[in-house]
Amino acid sequence: MSKSAYSEQQVAELMARPGGWDFASVNTYAGVNGLKPASVRAKIISLKLPYESKPKTTKSGEPVIGKAAIVAVMEAALGVNFASAVKMSKTDLQTLAARLSVLVESEEVTGN
Repeated sequence: MSKSAYSEQQVAELMARPGGWDFASVNTYAGVNGLKPASVRAKIISLKLPYESKPKTTKSGEPVIGKAAIVAVMEAALGVNFASAVKMSKTDLQTLAARLSVLVESEEVTGN
């Protein structure tokens, strides 16, 4: 049996945290205890404790939005079903969604 890198006290601290763990709290705990954040995340997950991962973002810092989400917004706005729209490229979907949003806004302004 291998020896754990975590003492019983550290495991108790991990388990006692109210509200679970997130990216920032894991990094803080790791820094204070001389551990690597990846190790702390792995321990939290192995203990089946709640952990909220950092949201994925693009290089420009915007949240990552999937093609299905873009199609769902367009379907809701227009009240139709685009079953094959998910097959479009993400760039084309974003362009189409932007153009539709401009059209919808102009109709709301003009009352048409």
